[in-house]
Formats: sequence, C-alpha cells, structure tokens
Amino acid sequence: MTVKAAARRLKALAAEIPDDGYSRTILSGLSHREDPAHDRSIVLIASALVENALEVAILSKMVQVSTDFRKRLFSYDGNGPLATFDARIKIAFALGLVGPRTKDDLDQIRIIRNHFAHIPDLIDFDTEEIATLCRSFHLQSTFSIVEGISDDPRIIFVNVTLALLSRLKSDMEGDFSNRFGTFSKRSFFLP
Repeated sequence: MTVKAAARRLKALAAEIPDDGYSRTILSGLSHREDPAHDRSIVLIASALVENALEVAILSKMVQVSTDFRKRLFSYDGNGPLATFDARIKIAFALGLVGPRTKDDLDQIRIIRNHFAHIPDLIDFDTEEIATLCRSFHLQSTFSIVEGISDDPRIIFVNVTLALLSRLKSDMEGDFSNRFGTFSKRSFFLP
C-alpha cells in the first residue's frame, strides 16, 4: 500500500466518526433537558458514538479488511471477538490507541452505559453512583483548566465523550493538536 493510499484509507475511516459539531449538537440538545429519560438517551447515544469510534480507530491499525471480515470481527450477531465495548477498549489499549487513564475513563463510560441499559429502575445522572463515576473521570481533571466548566455529572459525561471522540478522530487524521491537556477552544466544552 502506498503512503497516499494509506492516508486516503485513514481519512475515509476517520470520516466514519461523526464530526465534533454533529456529536455536540445531538448530545447538548439532550443534555439540557431535565427529564431522567433523556439521561438514558444521552448515555446510550454517547456510548454508542464512542464504541463506534473505537471500532474505526482499531481498524485504522489493521491491514485493510473486507466488509464481510469487518462484520465478523465487530458484529454482535456473529459473536465477533471485538463485538463488545469491553473488547474494543482492551484491544485499543493493547494497540496503544489509548493510554491507561483513557482506558479507565472508557471503562467508566462502559460501566455507566451498562447500568443505564440493563437496570430497569429509573436512574439518572443525579443517582449517587452515576454522579460519583462521572466526577471521577481522569479527563475531567483537564477540564478544570477551562474556567466555567460545569460540575454537573450530565455535562461532565457529555464533555468527556465529546473529548474522547475528538481525540480518536484527530489521532487518525494525524492532527495531534487536540491531544488531552492541550484543549485551547473554550467553545469545545458544554458550559
């Protein structure tokens, strides 16, 4: 594969991750509603976006595979070895796509997602355990350098998922200017 072909492939894969504006629009629209049912939507949509971004990032480190083989790797229906969020987090860490702190944050997103997806009780971001997990994201500590960032667990969760999506996408595109700790745009975060 030529360098140009590899660059085109990575750019095409990165395009599969929704851009920051699209993700922010969806999640911020939901995050400003106080209905606990919206919290479930926020978690499930944001987690799905991150899980899909991990799939694309993992694919960027592999040889080019056919659509059929990709489905066999990542499909829930076919019991693919990378079908679960947990498996994608582990392989992303093993491939060096994420470091240990980001892996921990991804695991917390997975745990929160599993609670919202599998617990039939009405839970929301104000549920003590959920709020505690949101306030303990490693990435949350980088937000404290930006004045006016909310301590609301709902906003923290959205900001963390948006930051992870942006980082995965920018790493694939070769734009390392948005690496953790160097966010320069106040408008990136929800207030």
